[in-house]
Amino acid sequence: IRKGEKVNVLPLNKEFIVKEIKVLKNSKKVARVSESIGLILDDMSDLRRGQVVCKSKLPQVKTEILAKIFCVRPLNINEDLEFKCLTQESLCRISKIVEVFDTENLEPKTKNNILDKNDSAQVLLRTETPVVIENFERLNALGRFVLWNAQDIAAVGVVS
Repeated sequence: IRKGEKVNVLPLNKEFIVKEIKVLKNSKKVARVSESIGLILDDMSDLRRGQVVCKSKLPQVKTEILAKIFCVRPLNINEDLEFKCLTQESLCRISKIVEVFDTENLEPKTKNNILDKNDSAQVLLRTETPVVIENFERLNALGRFVLWNAQDIAAVGVVS
């Protein structure tokens, strides 16, 4: 990212101009992938934690996500969960279980409305608010996530 360049902020889908690139108390003209930086944009009023800044091919903004998950505890369909991807957080639910596999033998299991601990499944998630995601193979940082219940991790997953 370069000072003066246009960037897009998702899920706002709004374009901004980079006024300044900060590293601690210093400014710089260019920032590269993996650098820890701060951006000062031409209008900061709509910006919130969890939004994603990008400049090239835009990732997807969705409330319905096809994903593969691994359960670390039993899960019920339509159970209230928290979807966490990078700094994004949204309430969500598993709206449909597409396919379930037994991780001991990788054989398909009978689908019902409950996923057991250690099940691997393809599911359809519905988030309460739009989230910025991408297929795991294309952009793994936006393609992996964690599902939390009230106390702890319920499942880990990747966007299909």
